[in-house]
Amino acid sequence: MSDIAIDHVFVLRKHGDPLPPAVREHRLTEQYRREHPGQGTANVCFAFDNFYLELLWIHDVTEAASTGIRRIGLLERSRWMTDGGCPFGIAWRGGDEGRTLAVPCWDFRPPYLPPDRAIRVAVDSDDTRQPMLFESPGQSSPLEWPSERRGTLQHDSDLGSVTRITLTLANRTLPAAALAQLAENSILTVIQGTRPALELAVTRRSNDSSERIRIEPS
Repeated sequence: MSDIAIDHVFVLRKHGDPLPPAVREHRLTEQYRREHPGQGTANVCFAFDNFYLELLWIHDVTEAASTGIRRIGLLERSRWMTDGGCPFGIAWRGGDEGRTLAVPCWDFRPPYLPPDRAIRVAVDSDDTRQPMLFESPGQSSPLEWPSERRGTLQHDSDLGSVTRITLTLANRTLPAAALAQLAENSILTVIQGTRPALELAVTRRSNDSSERIRIEPS
């Protein structure tokens, strides 16, 4: 299988505490914010040349627990410290010739999408100890976004493309089949640790070095 692009990763944060220290330390530029009507979540996104980071939080518990939403396990994932859920979601884009992950999926139809559109979610994600894995509705990298959406990306901080994504799963959680396949065919690496974390290796535009950005849930 050709390499699969990691479109974005979301990290669940507490409502009212969306920005981790790494955002300020690395002077990341915010691209956009929005709410997801009917899902009970809101986000802030930071785009790199080939990938974007989404900080996600729940602002309406009733909506997040509603029929049609609860299967993706946002509440359990947000309560990772007490319930052992995984506070991450990983979206992929297909590789060349339209290839994608060969894993069982179901169609998630959140209220904020048009009725004829759905998000393919890996069945393995029903286990909320695993990250939520899903195919991105968008199929373009941030460099290809319209200028009003992409802005300057992270170029003001001399940052370009993400070359490695390291995801730490806590509580001795082993990657399920879908996650293992995604790691085998992308820039994702999955390791085990005592606390969940996300680390991005990002190229510097001015030289051959790279920056490491560590993001933790809250």
